[in-house]
Amino acid sequence: MREMTKAPCTFLLVVNDEEPTHPDFWLGLREPERDVLHVEAAPADPATRAERKQELLDQAVTEQGNLQVLEYAAVSADAAAGQARAEFAADRAMLRTPADVMRLALAEYGITAQHGEDVGNSWLEVDGPGGSYAVIYVDTSAAEGWDLPDTCVDMPLAELGGSEWFVLAVGRDHAERLALSTPIETGVPACVEYIADWLTAPEEPGQAA
Repeated sequence: MREMTKAPCTFLLVVNDEEPTHPDFWLGLREPERDVLHVEAAPADPATRAERKQELLDQAVTEQGNLQVLEYAAVSADAAAGQARAEFAADRAMLRTPADVMRLALAEYGITAQHGEDVGNSWLEVDGPGGSYAVIYVDTSAAEGWDLPDTCVDMPLAELGGSEWFVLAVGRDHAERLALSTPIETGVPACVEYIADWLTAPEEPGQAA
């Protein structure tokens, strides 16, 4: 006998907004992340559903503030919560900057990158042996956006589609060479691999291997 597929139902989800509500947020001790706090099946009747949403919202705002009540169609409460959390995670990912992404990836190798900026442009620097260093930045010349700085690591990734990661190798004599260019959407591993290899290689980045 064929197994019946469960039809989606509508669920009401109470979620916290991304506006800070705790004094610690204003002190910068931690940042709020949108998450699902409560899930329940929504009443089938539209009028009753609207009343229940308002009840949940009134209760949530009274208790914690800055919350929302959303509707999701799913086969179960867990599925509805999972769908919402996946969307929140995707939204957070697009709000991250190239500096956030690159620093996190480098940190997994124990590598620290310093931030630099000048006249609207921004970049990351990694110190190497003997006064050499590498400069990592996003080149926006082919970006889909407009009015962008020439080099950037501080704008949301969502605004930098079509850009490329560039890695400049700067030797002890201050000679620069382009060591690597790779798409912003997929190029972080290649940049990190280059930097990690360079830090363990005997030659400085301005010289050929």
